[in-house]
Amino acid sequence: MKTELIAWNQLRNKAAAQLHPQFAQRVMRAARMSAEVAPSLLSYVSLSAATLVVCFSALTYVHNVSIAQDDMRQSSDWQQVLSVDEESSILQ
Repeated sequence: MKTELIAWNQLRNKAAAQLHPQFAQRVMRAARMSAEVAPSLLSYVSLSAATLVVCFSALTYVHNVSIAQDDMRQSSDWQQVLSVDEESSILQ
């Protein structure tokens, strides 16, 4: 037998000795129980729809804030243009 196989067998035996005697049965029982309460397709679709609504709402909010800031900046720029134009017409 190769030394590598001997080493793996020793590791496997050492690991098996550290496990609780009913470990495999408990793992299988837990796996069966979790399979019974697995999420349904409806829950996945509902979660996806809720995520879509939240993301779209956040996107709409950020877009509206950005548009409002652009409008305020452009209005301010026009106010400056108008004040310069009024000053130049008063000086003439």
